Amino acid sequence: MPIRGMNELMQYVAADDFEWLKANDAASKFNSIYEGEQGIAIIDKLRGAGVFSDEDIFLQLYCDKEQHMHDWHNQQWQGKTAALFSILEHYPRDGSLTIADAPVGPCYDMVYHISNDFFLPMIKRLVELGCELDQNSFLEHVYDGNDDPEYQLYDFLIGHYQEFSSQALATTCAAILSHEAYETELEDKNQQIISTMLAKGADLNARVNDNSCVADYGSLFVAFFALAPELLEFQPLIAKDYLPSEEAVEEINWEYVVLENEFGPTHLAVLANLVARGAELPLDEIADSLEEIWHYLNEQVIEHDSTSAAEHLRDFDLMAYAKTVRALS
Repeated sequence: MPIRGMNELMQYVAADDFEWLKANDAASKFNSIYEGEQGIAIIDKLRGAGVFSDEDIFLQLYCDKEQHMHDWHNQQWQGKTAALFSILEHYPRDGSLTIADAPVGPCYDMVYHISNDFFLPMIKRLVELGCELDQNSFLEHVYDGNDDPEYQLYDFLIGHYQEFSSQALATTCAAILSHEAYETELEDKNQQIISTMLAKGADLNARVNDNSCVADYGSLFVAFFALAPELLEFQPLIAKDYLPSEEAVEEINWEYVVLENEFGPTHLAVLANLVARGAELPLDEIADSLEEIWHYLNEQVIEHDSTSAAEHLRDFDLMAYAKTVRALS
């Protein structure tokens, strides 16, 4: 039976009837208790009795994070923020908390919102206290569409965790490939990260997360081919005899690859080398996409007087590229 109100709840708290509180989902009233004058003392009491869990406390910290931005960033926790951390410090972990996304509820898309350097002090402290972290999801979001990659969070994850999933490594590597570094120092850092991902086992044939900023590439191989084709030839950690698998090139949006990544002579040269080594690639599909994009850009020029489309057509001879690709078959 649902708790009728705070008065009823407080009667059972005063009576230490913890079994009733558990059975009637007292955790659903966590925020109401938290906002009360005696809220922290009651939360402490109920956490000790197992009515509230580590997850309940974390969700309050997360849902209340907008009010504690300064605290999170500087790790100078005060007031109720410090009190909640004190409760977590006081009791052993109960196994209820893994900091990860959930299909529904307050944790939906949570990792995206806190996987940044700003929230790193909170993340590190929770991990120090023994809370579990979905390191794969956090790693995937380090570069997921951010204007400024979260290098400190990346360094923490790589330094703290030894194992990452194939998808996480592939997605992170693809995402950093897609990030344009405007400073030489950052470009060097990005190249180091690419090498680290490959050294840790990033598989070019692996599919990337289809909810990530690099989902349109489908696989790490296509991301390399589209964004930095020269690395397929010269990156020391990519085998010289590498051939993409069937899975790596299936269901790829080649029109996106052609249009958004300035398909040109370097891509053609890499394609030719792969075919010469025995790679089985959807050459007709790639050629069709080149032709489709040529028609599309011409329509933009004729119907909308598009300057960018005209410049693309001038700089990239797409129809000639399509003919060359077909000749590789």
